[in-house]
Amino acid sequence: MDERHWWIAGKVQQTFHTAGQDTSTALEAFILETNNLQLINSFLRAEGQQALFFLVEAYDQADPLTWQFHLRSDLRSLENVTGKSFFPTVVYFLRAENEHDIDAAMMEKEIFCGEIKENPVESLKCLLNELCIPLLRAQKDWGSCSQESVTHFLSNLEKYVAAIEEAAIINNTEKHLTILKRPQNIISPDLLQQRSMVLDSEIVNKNEALLSEWIKTIEQVLAETVDERVLDITTTPLTELQRWHQRQKMLGLITEQLRGKECKSVIGVIISAKSKLLKRWKTMDIGITEATNATKDRVKYLEALYRHLEALSTDTDPVNLVNTTIPSLFNGIQQIENMTKFFSKNGYLGLLLTKVQHYEIETLTT
Repeated sequence: MDERHWWIAGKVQQTFHTAGQDTSTALEAFILETNNLQLINSFLRAEGQQALFFLVEAYDQADPLTWQFHLRSDLRSLENVTGKSFFPTVVYFLRAENEHDIDAAMMEKEIFCGEIKENPVESLKCLLNELCIPLLRAQKDWGSCSQESVTHFLSNLEKYVAAIEEAAIINNTEKHLTILKRPQNIISPDLLQQRSMVLDSEIVNKNEALLSEWIKTIEQVLAETVDERVLDITTTPLTELQRWHQRQKMLGLITEQLRGKECKSVIGVIISAKSKLLKRWKTMDIGITEATNATKDRVKYLEALYRHLEALSTDTDPVNLVNTTIPSLFNGIQQIENMTKFFSKNGYLGLLLTKVQHYEIETLTT
């Protein structure tokens, strides 16, 4: 390790407060590991890596001896780190250009070092919502940019903020949300496979009651996928895609939960006990699969029309709507119809066009 390596180590120490003898030794040993040293050397030399990311896996943040350091060259690879408890900070080192080796005397000028603290998605959302968007909306001089282009830019920026917020919510929801009630006790699959196994009637009754509750919950979710919901023509065509996206995620969460050990244990008890609910559950299971496939097809169909539906929601010029936007929408629909007539045959296309008609009438009259 030379002076440049110690400079990087010092920045990591400042962030994670590893100034103690033991943790400093652990950090030095970590940097000297072959793979890590090669990665840092690649970052320091010409034509090498342009980014480094340090984080610490801390099983006990009060005890530095339990810490485990991680070093990556990009943030995506951090997904492979399996630890569950981390400092809410990532230390990053970036190079704007890498045409020459880093000079030890120029570290501060040639390397941009900083920290990603707490929730970067939340920080970015607040920065855009509370600073950037208000300033841009208050700006009056846009040079030669037309008002239509300004409106389109601000609209897309707000959609971007909404997208990253939704992504963060979905990520947290998928980690913590359980739609189906969880069983209190789990019976080992090995026990259920034993033919001599006699299930206690109380256990069977509890699992049957739980399965009945699951069926009711799933029936409510499936009931929301029927086309009658689409008859709510007060919403825009673009929100129709958002609705089906949410429906797809809900069905995905249910499917994922049913694949877990807890749900498989309950189904195993029902099968072993030859419960009368088994036939009803099989029907429900088929219904989940069919609804998931149908929802997936619906989302793909609407995503194929997204560009045209978005144009309908942003274009307020009646002449342009009639001459350009609506014909483009029908051209897009015709292209899909040439591949499959499923959506026109089952009536969904008519319902979608009803929403388009209602939305355009509202737009042109206001």
